[in-house]
Amino acid sequence: MGYEIKVKDSRVENDGLKQFVEVYADSSADIPEAGENWAGGSLAYDMSAGIFYMLNSSGDWVNQEDFTVLGAVSTSAVAPTVSPASLVNRGLLKSEAIDGISEETEVQDETEFESLGTAESE
Repeated sequence: MGYEIKVKDSRVENDGLKQFVEVYADSSADIPEAGENWAGGSLAYDMSAGIFYMLNSSGDWVNQEDFTVLGAVSTSAVAPTVSPASLVNRGLLKSEAIDGISEETEVQDETEFESLGTAESE
């Protein structure tokens, strides 16, 4: 078990060096704690499970599938909320009616169009 670190980019911020890194680990248990100079947005990849982790501004690795913090008992990350109604409106749930929303509900476009009245001869 182990890991490899690749520095992708670096910059100077507040008189200190910040590095964007990629960590390739055999498992999530092998992903190291973030270095002080590692920038938020750095990536870690758990090769055994095929899961990406992203470093947040607090220095925590956040699982990008379920938004849990690596190694935390209770998560401090907040999973985005997606309502079933928004999935229906996006067409992602085509065969189900969700909580009183039917597929036959038509969304009307309130955009008004106005003809400019140009003639072909102009």
